[in-house]
Amino acid sequence: MTGAHRLRHGGDMFALHDIQNGHFAALWQYFQAPLLGGLLALVLLLLGRWWRWPLLGTAAPALGVLLAWFLLSRTMAPAPTLPAWRLLPIALAGALLCPLAARWLPRQGALICLVLLAAGGGWWLAGAPRHWPTWVALVPLLCLVLALFLGARLLLRDGPRWLILAALSLSGALWVVQAPPIWLLLALAPALAGLVIMLAPVAGALLLLPVVMDLLAVAAATMLAAGRLARPGGNVPGGNMFGINAVDLAVMAPFLAVLLVPRMRVRWAIAAPLAGGGAILLAWGARMWFSS
Repeated sequence: MTGAHRLRHGGDMFALHDIQNGHFAALWQYFQAPLLGGLLALVLLLLGRWWRWPLLGTAAPALGVLLAWFLLSRTMAPAPTLPAWRLLPIALAGALLCPLAARWLPRQGALICLVLLAAGGGWWLAGAPRHWPTWVALVPLLCLVLALFLGARLLLRDGPRWLILAALSLSGALWVVQAPPIWLLLALAPALAGLVIMLAPVAGALLLLPVVMDLLAVAAATMLAAGRLARPGGNVPGGNMFGINAVDLAVMAPFLAVLLVPRMRVRWAIAAPLAGGGAILLAWGARMWFSS
């Protein structure tokens, strides 16, 4: 079975057998979607500066994530409870809303977009209910919206490096807990977009916000598709009596890494790898614990 065939059907993340036999094209087959998304973001950012069109430059990182997610939704095996294509409207909304706010509402636009994207993203990930839910169903929806809002405020506080650290921590944690490959690749797209943002002259909140919201949407969708929230019935294989499994704890890795860095009395360049690696190590320990 080729690397592309395994990828399409949700196989192992790293085709070690293919790589050991010299089939390095398997790496490209696995990672081409986030890489192409990052390349598009870089090209659009440079074109925006060359043509002196700030609107294009502001939308570039979000459009790169949108392309990566679109390619993944076409090539990866869909999740049984939450297919990857359901994330596309969230990426599209951020790619359109934030550049327009940067053009017309440069001062209040970030907060307005944050509220709209958190509320809209939470509503969409919750199944887009068309009728006002009962209070029992309203509590999870409000918790999801609040998590998106507070998570975005946390990751927006100090430029794109927090976004990159969070995205890489999430990707690494999902890898060590052997989550379905699509969620790892979906999280890598915002990480590459964050690297592109570092090349921007000014990394403002409206440039970061759509990509940050994309990363948070991946974390929430992973729990909805592969974590405790996907199985409200209780005990599951690889979990405990409460139904929690390693994926649920892996989703917490980016927030743990971002919260640990300021508490380390060393330079950021040293603290970030330590915090990210520690969060990934805890996710691996959770997988070993739940599988024992």
